[in-house]
Amino acid sequence: MADAATLVAQVRREVEPTEVGITQHPYIETVSSGRATIEGLRALPGHQYHVMQSMIRSSERLVERFGDTENGPFFRRRLEGAKAAAEELPDFAKALGMSEADLRSFEPRRGGFTYATYFAWLAEQGTAAEVAIVSLVNLPVWGAACGRLSRGLYAFYGLGPKDTRVLSRFAAMPTSSDEMQRIVQDGLDEGVAPKALARAARLVEEYEKEFWDALAEVDDAYRAWPPAAQAAQVEHAAA
Repeated sequence: MADAATLVAQVRREVEPTEVGITQHPYIETVSSGRATIEGLRALPGHQYHVMQSMIRSSERLVERFGDTENGPFFRRRLEGAKAAAEELPDFAKALGMSEADLRSFEPRRGGFTYATYFAWLAEQGTAAEVAIVSLVNLPVWGAACGRLSRGLYAFYGLGPKDTRVLSRFAAMPTSSDEMQRIVQDGLDEGVAPKALARAARLVEEYEKEFWDALAEVDDAYRAWPPAAQAAQVEHAAA
């Protein structure tokens, strides 16, 4: 019989290269060292607004599917956390000069929404064990990234605790629990394939990397094309 603790440890080893790509990601490095453009900073709440709206609906669907089972409390807490984070996001956006209308009208890049899209699929078709192993593997790296960003925003951009409480919420989330591991073990005992669990964790890590890639693309675009350089490029093309 497969053992959840052994499987989770194996999956963490397998996704380590992707996690290193996240923890050392250029976007996180740029923000946490005070070198991000304002549009690069705004890309974070802008993308997160759309991601959070999707995650709330996905979490509601998981409660619909599993709320009456032994795993109900876990999924209800996920939903409550997603709703609380969505309520805190406008304070972060406001500190960067964005209104709630700006958040609603923000156009996310494709890579910035793949995580939410896959989670929506999990919410509809995945098992409770897949969602649990995704949480066990992904939350530590996501929380660590949000913590670094929050500290950088304090140090270099003049934001305070109220402005970044949404990031602090993510940074403080439990990254491991007997409950999540028990849900994974129950899934294994019920016949969920270890390969399916490993795949879910791997894909979510890769999709999170794509999220940070999308934000870096925004930041790089504004760094590479300030108005003067952009005007010069247009004049050169016209000539």
